[in-house]
Amino acid sequence: MLCKEHSGHMVINAQKHFHMTFLVSLKRAICIRHIKRR
Repeated sequence: MLCKEHSGHMVINAQKHFHMTFLVSLKRAICIRHIKRR
């Protein structure tokens, strides 16, 4: 029971981490695009 809950929590944390890194990379890509346009 505890093991199952722990693994589920790990999956949620992994998804959050992936979402955060994805947003950061997306923002960085937009910033680079804006700089190149100037």
